[in-house]
Formats: sequence, structure tokens, C-alpha cells
Amino acid sequence: NIGLFTLFVLQECAHHPPRVLAVEPMPPTFKVLEHNVAMHGWQGQVELVQAGMVGMEASPRRCELREQPAAGGSSVTSSWPPEHRQATALPATRTFTFYPNMPGNSTLYPEEKRTLQASSMRPQFFEAPQTFTCPVFTLSELLRTRKVAHIDLLKVDVEGAELEVLEGLSVKDWLLV
Repeated sequence: NIGLFTLFVLQECAHHPPRVLAVEPMPPTFKVLEHNVAMHGWQGQVELVQAGMVGMEASPRRCELREQPAAGGSSVTSSWPPEHRQATALPATRTFTFYPNMPGNSTLYPEEKRTLQASSMRPQFFEAPQTFTCPVFTLSELLRTRKVAHIDLLKVDVEGAELEVLEGLSVKDWLLV
């Protein structure tokens, strides 16, 4: 997600710009997304979230007590905004595989991707993969923590795991869509 669809929607709806949540787990791709949004001046309309999306069953949480340092700040850093950093449930993490030679094809399931795409992709596309451990959230968690009251358009493109991500939307939250 380097933000091309986001920029298109914002340009088309410039008379009444929507609030956009743009989610991307891979650090190299997230930097491009961040740059594209800033370069086009849409920082005020786009909330960037560096995380991955998963289904309900794939999002375990661990809890811990957080001690406050002497300065009074949080003892745990997070990609979540400051108002969410004091929660006791820490984000789950998953390891993603990033392919620098085809950066739009990061995945939680590298063996499956290689098997399914090997016949149609050049072998060098799969060379030198990198792994990144990123926080992951269900769609309902993202909506709740970002205080989303309604959704006019929901675009999900997660390299074949769309159904899993949609399963992360609770029955109650489907009413927002």
C-alpha cells in the first residue's frame, strides 16, 4: 500500500475529503506511503497505521502490567497514538515476508505465495526475502481504537488474505459498513 488508491479517492472527493485510514505493515512500503501522502498534502485527511490486519482467530493478545518510569511517560512504545498506549493489552505481532524485488507482494504465508505464484513469476522476484515482525490487529480493533463511527468505503487488499481480514470484523461492526 503506497497510497495510490488513497490519493485517487481524496482527489475525486476533494470537495468533501473523507477520513482515510491507510494500513501497511512493511516498513519499506510504509515509508513510500508516508512520503506519497505528505507529497500530495493530505496528511490531515489520512491516518497512517503501520501494522498488519488479521482475522479474529489470528490476533492473540498478551497482557502485562506496565510500570511508569520516573518521568511519568509510558514504559512501552507503540505505533498506536498516545491516547491508546496505556492499555494493558499489547498488540499481537506476526512475521511478514517482504520481497524487495516485488514489494507489493508481502505476505504472512511465504511458502503458499511461492507455490501459487512460482509458475507465473520470475524466480528472481523471490530472491533475498526479508522478514519483519509487525503489530497486527483485527479490523474491529482498528475501528474501535481509531474511533470510527461509520465506513463509506472499505477497501481491503492483503495479498490473498482478504477473507481472513474480513473475519476480523465483529457482527456488531458490520453495521458500520
